[in-house]
Amino acid sequence: MIVVDMSYMYFRNVFAAQEFVRENPNVCAHLLINGLYSIIDKFTVNKDNPLVAAFDCKRNGSWRWDYYTDHSKQFESYENKTYKGHRVSNTSIPWKEVMFILEDIKQWLRQSTDVLVLEHDKAEADDIIYVISKENEKKGKSTIIVSEDKDFVQLISPLTSLYKPKKDEMIVYCSDT
Repeated sequence: MIVVDMSYMYFRNVFAAQEFVRENPNVCAHLLINGLYSIIDKFTVNKDNPLVAAFDCKRNGSWRWDYYTDHSKQFESYENKTYKGHRVSNTSIPWKEVMFILEDIKQWLRQSTDVLVLEHDKAEADDIIYVISKENEKKGKSTIIVSEDKDFVQLISPLTSLYKPKKDEMIVYCSDT
């Protein structure tokens, strides 16, 4: 199974092409779909080896957001800070349009392709990808995670690999024995 971290891919494209996005937000759709087609070309995608597109819920609705908000009161160092508050806001990007385009892309993928679109109102794409890889391992099935997010390295196992499209790099399990 090929599992793509679509939220990471989408927002990476938005930031990388922000000059174009400001001029024409619809370029976001082109960039994401082009990236998705390059992944489909790279790997054998079919009914036995499906492509799964994992998307984030809204940031302020995830279980991580709730956990951070509920538990941050216990630590002075978190006082007056928000979940992922270290990220710098970029107000020059037309975020409202960018988010509407993302919803349109999800609908198009669901209605016009064989891509399985997964999202949950309380989970981020990372959570969905984790569950898929662990469930596939239990069933003895392999998973290729497509993302540049270095956090996924911890999921690499004999049945789970990480493909980084930017460098065309596949990271696989390596036994020390």
